[in-house]
Amino acid sequence: MYTSCAQSLSKTEELLRRAHWPNKAVSPRTFEISENPLIAASQALALVAYPLEKDRKEGGPAHKLSMAFLSDMARYSKKLGDMTQLPSWAATVKVSAMRSRILAGRKRLSRAYSVLQIIYEALDREEEKKAAAAGERRTFSLRSSPDFGRMTISIPFENTSTPGTIRLTGAVPEAPNTFLKTSIISHREAFRMGSGDEEQDYVNIQNRYVAPLRPLFPILMTIWDALMSKAQQAHERKLLADEILLLQPEWATGLPGKIYHRQGQAIWMLRKLGVPLCACRMLEII
Repeated sequence: MYTSCAQSLSKTEELLRRAHWPNKAVSPRTFEISENPLIAASQALALVAYPLEKDRKEGGPAHKLSMAFLSDMARYSKKLGDMTQLPSWAATVKVSAMRSRILAGRKRLSRAYSVLQIIYEALDREEEKKAAAAGERRTFSLRSSPDFGRMTISIPFENTSTPGTIRLTGAVPEAPNTFLKTSIISHREAFRMGSGDEEQDYVNIQNRYVAPLRPLFPILMTIWDALMSKAQQAHERKLLADEILLLQPEWATGLPGKIYHRQGQAIWMLRKLGVPLCACRMLEII
């Protein structure tokens, strides 16, 4: 009986491992976010910019960045005449410190967005491998430049016997062996790397940027959705990503529910790429 139970337990552990379930318990982590959309937006951006738990403490980098965003918006409102004087909490933040924190936060947010795009590309590469194995041909393919600054669309075709006409031929998709690693190495430039050893760059990016963001992926995906919905407006008004998200913070209304709605997809995405993850590993927004 003992041997049977031991074998059963071993098989269960193997199945969980193959399904990319984590095998170590962790303490639950929560963060209370404001019901005010502007404050919630500033908090969400700051959390993604500084994803480590130690950075979320009051007076830490995430808190300081959130206050810098709010101080900047308060000064903008005063300039427009929407308020006669700055609130005491905004006035205590020096303009030089506010700008320095926002500049540093923007760089970190840019890298967080790059991490999300890497995940999306890695999933697409996996689908390409499946298509290649099935002998499918795609009429077009999309690839981002190493720094995500450009996108290339490839459409394979050939001329026909009829002058002035062409025929789409399709192409066998690429089929890399390691999707996440391949995508990280392909976009080292987005993290100011690329001239050194590929393996070392991969380890650095994985440990410094990808891994810390895993518990916050639902938040990052929610921010990205909001940013993509406002991208055209931001371009027309010449606004930066954080500026449009803070000037139009309605996307952060009811933010805990929106983040929770994204959690299942975030877990599925990462586990599909071999990352052991479950809801217990996610930062719970309340």
